[in-house]
Amino acid sequence: MARYLKYLLMVLSGTCVIFIIVACAAFIPYDENSSTPVLQRYWMFHSSRTVRDDSNTVIKKDNGFSFYNMDRNSPIILEDYIGDYLDKAESLVDDCRDILYCGLPVLFTESNENLEKYIWIPTETEPKIDKVDLMLTSIEYFNSGKEIFMKYCFKTYGTDHYNIYFSPRENIMLKKIDLLETVPTNQPKWNGRETYFILYVDGKERKALEFCMDLESVNGEFGRVNLDIAIAGTYYNEKVVQKSDEYREFLSKFPKWTSLNAWSGSYESWVY
Repeated sequence: MARYLKYLLMVLSGTCVIFIIVACAAFIPYDENSSTPVLQRYWMFHSSRTVRDDSNTVIKKDNGFSFYNMDRNSPIILEDYIGDYLDKAESLVDDCRDILYCGLPVLFTESNENLEKYIWIPTETEPKIDKVDLMLTSIEYFNSGKEIFMKYCFKTYGTDHYNIYFSPRENIMLKKIDLLETVPTNQPKWNGRETYFILYVDGKERKALEFCMDLESVNGEFGRVNLDIAIAGTYYNEKVVQKSDEYREFLSKFPKWTSLNAWSGSYESWVY
């Protein structure tokens, strides 16, 4: 009898757990109608990606919607609204391993673990944007006898908001960058390498940003390729950048209890 009661309690406990899980999935903890609405917030981009290999040959060129799951209810809670889109979503795990910052325009420094949680939905159309540009203006090799380093200089131009990501190759270190007095430490790692993030914001007059960095080799030797670098444009002003019809259609599917910060973006990478 005691054994029967034990098994009965176990079954009832399992039933309760299943009921709680189902009930939680069915309950929507958001409300847009009350005087103090509780909204589920999303930051999202419609962006283009252009990625190059070590020969600076384009190996990936695509477009997609990306957004971050900002709470534990996403994206499951959106299945009834954008399920057709979520069915097309692709994992970013491989991209995050192979591409600096996973090929995403992001708002601040992120670890690869967080970036892998972004949803990426491929799209047919490109965002309607003027892409930002990054140009290598010079490379110089210095050997004073006491120190050996290479100086890379760049010039960027584009929208009023963009990010620059870069990561020295293995055994290469950032010694100096003329935008800062000291080199930042404790940056997110990518494949065990340091990554750096420059956020550039301009006013009404868009001016080119020019900067140089000194790279130092741990063993005194440099390879043919020493640096991965990318630029990501972020476009917030819809008076300047119009959303594509495909983007508008996607956004219209979200329920009213969501709050969308929906922007456009671009990403392009090089190696030097």
